[in-house]
Amino acid sequence: MAQGPFSSRESFFVHDREGNAYPATFLTYADGTPIVDEVLERGLLDKSYGPERLALYDKDGKRFVNTSHYLVVPSADYMNEIFARGQDSEVDDEE
Repeated sequence: MAQGPFSSRESFFVHDREGNAYPATFLTYADGTPIVDEVLERGLLDKSYGPERLALYDKDGKRFVNTSHYLVVPSADYMNEIFARGQDSEVDDEE
């Protein structure tokens, strides 16, 4: 896959309410600059949905909090694929 506009930093797991674990990462731009989730950063969500409510676990099973409000996604590859689909859609719309 060609280099897309996104990369990632750190690998961890997100647990849902039933305790199922899903791989996740913090999204960055290709140059490594983290992407901040502005909704969390500005406190626009009800406190019951804040970053402390998202159950993030490192590979050793230790829970941590996303205090920097970085955007949590399944993978950078997934986000690059979604971005590419959007670019393809824009080209189709112009034709």
